[in-house]
Amino acid sequence: MRCTRNLWRFLSVLVFSCGIFQCDDDTKGLTNNLLGPKPNTGWEMIARMGTGINLGNVFDAPGGETTWRREPAAEWEMEVIRNAGFRHVRLPVTWGAHFGNESPYAIDLKFMERIAQVVKWATDRNLIVVLNAMHEEWFKKDPVGQAARFDALWRQIASRFKAVPNELLVFEVLNESEKEHISDEQTNVMNQRILRIIRESNPTRGVIIGAVGDNAGRLREGRLKLPEDPYIIATFHSYDPWSFCSAQVKTWGTETDRQYLMNHEPNFVALKKWSETNKCPLYLGEFGTSGKVDPAARLSYYRFYAQQAALLGFCLAVWDDGGDMKILDRQTREWVPGMINALGLSPADGVR
Repeated sequence: MRCTRNLWRFLSVLVFSCGIFQCDDDTKGLTNNLLGPKPNTGWEMIARMGTGINLGNVFDAPGGETTWRREPAAEWEMEVIRNAGFRHVRLPVTWGAHFGNESPYAIDLKFMERIAQVVKWATDRNLIVVLNAMHEEWFKKDPVGQAARFDALWRQIASRFKAVPNELLVFEVLNESEKEHISDEQTNVMNQRILRIIRESNPTRGVIIGAVGDNAGRLREGRLKLPEDPYIIATFHSYDPWSFCSAQVKTWGTETDRQYLMNHEPNFVALKKWSETNKCPLYLGEFGTSGKVDPAARLSYYRFYAQQAALLGFCLAVWDDGGDMKILDRQTREWVPGMINALGLSPADGVR
């Protein structure tokens, strides 16, 4: 019996060591989780994702990394984000100018590796990354004619990042399609098709899909057809009311204001019901306001969103564009005063 116990101890140490020391370049630094892979169904992923932040106006800028936001992405940002208590980073990427227009539609290697570098900066710190296809106007305006190119894009993304642990990377198929050019049925077909492509190399990775547009209304109306897949997460965005978020109105925070969000737009009550009825977790991928609104009102707005996420069981990501909607000053490396507290975060919440 003692011999058996010693054997099991030896095997445990061996397995434990193998879990730590991996040779694949893409997984170096990603094995801080010493207990092995975590479950990653859609529900489990959103529980781990918690509150996140968008690295906006960087790689989603169609003209290049520094054409919208002056500063290029930097590793220190991931450190500051992690230390503030955020658990994930949404990484919007516009791929259209960085891969071929004709078969085999190859992605520019330098651009792909730049994205991989930023993903690794985040995952090295155990921040979960949401990687997407963002302002793909070439596809959004011609989803039928450009289907083969879009398929090739996702086949390459999925293959390049397949070695990143499932618990640290989620794919988001497409950001905010355009209702003028794509129907509900075409959207559902696209989601199914891209999911099949991702599953060729990533059989159990979390995948975020959306309805047409910014998604909330069409979700509530039942227009999104969900694939039979336990790793699916549905997304919506909310800049509601736009009059406040765009600073046309400077104040927010009355009970009427709160009830508007709960029962009108985005209608948290109805979205929660949709999630429960369809047994599908929800991800609020973007929300935020201009920095020109009243500072106290802005904090109240962000606090309300964070509270509703906690109460209703969805995860969310603040939109930060490094400009009008920024919450992190890249010059001083300081957060908007009071913002981290408003979001319910503290350094203790950050993954280590």
